[in-house]
Amino acid sequence: MRREGIRPVSFIFSALVKACAGLGNVELGRQIHAQTFLIGGYECDLYVGNTLIDMYVKCGFFESGRCVFDEMPERDVISWTSLIVAYAKSGDMEAAAELFNGLSEKDMVAWTAMISRILINYA
Repeated sequence: MRREGIRPVSFIFSALVKACAGLGNVELGRQIHAQTFLIGGYECDLYVGNTLIDMYVKCGFFESGRCVFDEMPERDVISWTSLIVAYAKSGDMEAAAELFNGLSEKDMVAWTAMISRILINYA
């Protein structure tokens, strides 16, 4: 596409990053992440950001996922719950609780992540 001078759409980046997450290939995912900056404009895209968060946490790079989250100009409930679930599953309830408390609209996924982890810890 780049050789042909065709500018990709955000869906392309989301699909590529999702494939990297499925393969567990964080290195290729990072290269694609860098392209969102080089080509320009996609680093601020909500859907690309959410997919990057998902890829990083699925590959075990929680801090990279948190960095993407922190740098997003706009976040939605998916942005928040992706990290909350990841931190809760990893056992870092302090980080999960911090994010959970910052979430203005708590959905069932966020509540379930917090409650299930608390129950597992006390079982």
